[in-house]
Amino acid sequence: GYRVTAVEPDILASIAACEAAGVWRPQEFIGVLEIGRRNSTLSFLLQGAARFVRSFPIAGDSITQSIVDYCQTDYDTAETQKREIGLSQMALEEERRVSGHEADPRVRVSHALGLYLERLSAELDHSLRYFTYELGQAKDRRIDCLYLVGGGALLKNLAAFLSSRLNA
Repeated sequence: GYRVTAVEPDILASIAACEAAGVWRPQEFIGVLEIGRRNSTLSFLLQGAARFVRSFPIAGDSITQSIVDYCQTDYDTAETQKREIGLSQMALEEERRVSGHEADPRVRVSHALGLYLERLSAELDHSLRYFTYELGQAKDRRIDCLYLVGGGALLKNLAAFLSSRLNA
């Protein structure tokens, strides 16, 4: 009795392009995270088919806005800093305040991004736990690979950040 009224083609196009390029094997348990301008969409593929799709509002614009708010700067400057600085390793270390670098723009931007991207990693972890629980394989099922696509996937050190947070 459900009627589909809208389709989000971006994630479907990304999945189709990756499949056509032979990026993964059909037997793999794959995650595809598309970070767009206004929304991020997460899909889990199992046996070559999308089995779970979820969108959430943690995306490019909201990430830039976190820099605006935290660094007290304008939107255009924040967008430039997001692209040029990204997540620096120095800024994500727990001892950044002790070292006296808290005023460094790299530290401030990376810290703003880190705070916001913690929410993204929590959403990913929650979705993965939910999906594997629904499969009945919560204890022994690990994702083989998470592919990052979309403009937001170009954020410097994002893959390393998510990998460390998701133990993947």
